[in-house]
Amino acid sequence: MTALYQALRNGGDHFDPVRFACQLKAAVCAGRQSDRQPRLISGTTYQATFLPDALSLRRTLRNHWVIGLTFHTQAQPQLSRPGVQVGLDLGLDPISASYISTGETHFFRPVDLRHLHKVRDSGNLTESTRLFFQHLICAPGRTNTERVIDFLQTRASVVFAERLSHRGMSTHFICKGRDLALQDFHFSALSQSLAASRIPFRHVSRSA
Repeated sequence: MTALYQALRNGGDHFDPVRFACQLKAAVCAGRQSDRQPRLISGTTYQATFLPDALSLRRTLRNHWVIGLTFHTQAQPQLSRPGVQVGLDLGLDPISASYISTGETHFFRPVDLRHLHKVRDSGNLTESTRLFFQHLICAPGRTNTERVIDFLQTRASVVFAERLSHRGMSTHFICKGRDLALQDFHFSALSQSLAASRIPFRHVSRSA
């Protein structure tokens, strides 16, 4: 799995789409590998502890099993700048443009995954392999958004961002944002991470 993820992120002239597709198929054929200890991959600014006593397992009316894992998440102490305000312009590329009240501007661009187009468009992937492929693509998307959160942890005392809504949003933005984990970031992870860090987060509405 690590080798697949590294090949997916790095790309470059040495990327072999045929070999990568074979590795995808092999991973799918091997099936899911159980892990005795549920784990949450934490960024540099959070520490997560698994709470096994709060684990829940339920079966739906359609006979599907749903497992709930609970973690205690705590923000690590950071040296944020008092009085510094940060405004975020959220998008696909860049995923965020940060405008700081001190006059600085920072752009956060996603990892270039264009080398994966040949794998996706090859037509040689089974449905299960294609689904696994989509999950892998989502992983670097989460890494991209964690960079924005880590930046805010050390720079902001208050964060402002536009209040987004799916109403009127282009289908391309919705689908692309979903595939690259940006939907989760825009509508959930950003506000929750700032709340855990006790950094005020303010939504602003676009002027008519």
